[in-house]
Amino acid sequence: MAIKIKCPECGTEYNVRDERAGQTGRCRCGNLISIPSEEAPCMAESPKAARKPRRGIFVGLGIVLCAAGSVLAGYTATSPAPIQIQWLVIGLALIFFGIGVLIAASR
Repeated sequence: MAIKIKCPECGTEYNVRDERAGQTGRCRCGNLISIPSEEAPCMAESPKAARKPRRGIFVGLGIVLCAAGSVLAGYTATSPAPIQIQWLVIGLALIFFGIGVLIAASR
């Protein structure tokens, strides 16, 4: 009977002969996979899957920064002329920083 294993890096699944139990093998992606001595009931999660909850925090932060920047950039219409440019620059900086956070969170 074959042992089912899954590469934690790329997710490729393999059926390995029982003779290879307790050894290590190399995936097509180059990652080393340890072959359990018995078929494991649940496979370990990949490091990328463990980072997904943290991604939501950064997406939320990016959205909040973009919204705050939009409010500050829109505040320029009600401010005196010298202060308008300052609020506009701060607002645009927050928008661009928020977009950068969103891009980094998507990787």
